[in-house]
Amino acid sequence: MRRRVAEIGRVVALQCGLALAGLAGLELATRVATGGPHGTFRGYFPGRAGLYPERAELRLPGAVDWTVRTNSRGMRGPEIAASRTPGVARVAMVGDSVTDGFGVDEPDTYPARVEAGLQAAGVRAEVINAARGGGSISKELAILREVVTPLRPDVVVLTFVTNDVHGLGGLDDAHLLEARLADHGLRQAITRAVLIETALGEWAFDAWLRSGSSTWAARTTGRAAGPGADRYVIAGGRDFAANVRRFLDVHREADAQLLADPLPGALERQLVRYLGAWDAFVAHARRHGMQPVFAYFPSYAEVYDPSLPAPVPRRLQGHSAAAGVPFLDLTAALRSRGEEVLHLAPLDFHPNPEGNRVIGAALADFLLQHGLLPSPRHAAPAQRPAPAPRPSAGSSRAASSRPPCRSDGRRLPE
Repeated sequence: MRRRVAEIGRVVALQCGLALAGLAGLELATRVATGGPHGTFRGYFPGRAGLYPERAELRLPGAVDWTVRTNSRGMRGPEIAASRTPGVARVAMVGDSVTDGFGVDEPDTYPARVEAGLQAAGVRAEVINAARGGGSISKELAILREVVTPLRPDVVVLTFVTNDVHGLGGLDDAHLLEARLADHGLRQAITRAVLIETALGEWAFDAWLRSGSSTWAARTTGRAAGPGADRYVIAGGRDFAANVRRFLDVHREADAQLLADPLPGALERQLVRYLGAWDAFVAHARRHGMQPVFAYFPSYAEVYDPSLPAPVPRRLQGHSAAAGVPFLDLTAALRSRGEEVLHLAPLDFHPNPEGNRVIGAALADFLLQHGLLPSPRHAAPAQRPAPAPRPSAGSSRAASSRPPCRSDGRRLPE
């Protein structure tokens, strides 16, 4: 019996050795053939603090390639001192990939545009991009607690994106409210090593993405490549009606379901859970001296087809009003730009640099108009020329023009 076990052990060891030798050969061949690994997927894995890798310059692939430069905290943008500069307001932006700035370089993210807008209005302010793509309010709560709170901003802006609700389905309540950024786990460590440190893993994952994603395939055909501004001239970008149909088809099992009125039962339950976590976000911000602000980023279909029902922003606005939290629906600002191309559609539905500029201007104006930051130069921004109307039928949804009253003052446990 003992001899039999030893024999099996030798066979297994031999087979494992042959498999490892085969993989090593494939890895060597792939390195020779591709010159990899290139670190293509490095930016998609968190650094030590749970955001981006710290002090890094990353060229990230997507519908268009873009550059991410991070500070010592793993945030996009310049260094943020732990101590506040007297007389300088501090605003933190929290959200997912839209706030993070997927598809655009640092100066074109909307947090950077908010800072530029505030400074142009005479406000000494620094705006922190504390967003990280992927996840939902569970990650945003963790960012608020672990990253934003120690920096003591005056204002924290949380931006809702329509995939935030759908992403909660796989989270239990404990993880929803108590997630931590640094919970990486063994599985993620192994995946990171395979995709970043090996040429074979990088090549195989790239090939898999190209076979299943038209957006990823586009970057390999030259349609979305290159570092210049002309990479944002995307064929079909002005075909708004076709792009709405594409959005509704691609996201029919996720974001598009939020355009139903009433919401499907499962999504209604997840929205209630989201709002419960949002209450915890607001309570934590207030307890630590931060003014919370809530913004709604509409889906592509909402911007370009006003006839679609949109029950979610009304729910969010009502919930914000009950909690006394200023709320900005960005739909009107995006619709107001007439026939300008504001997204990466049809390759992707994130905002392009111009879309980020519109969002940044709207948020900067909102902060000033609502007295959330001092404005020594003037009380209200100058009026812009009347925008060209969008050709879509239907009336646009207006953003909230008055700050909700602060009525309840309730405090929730963390």
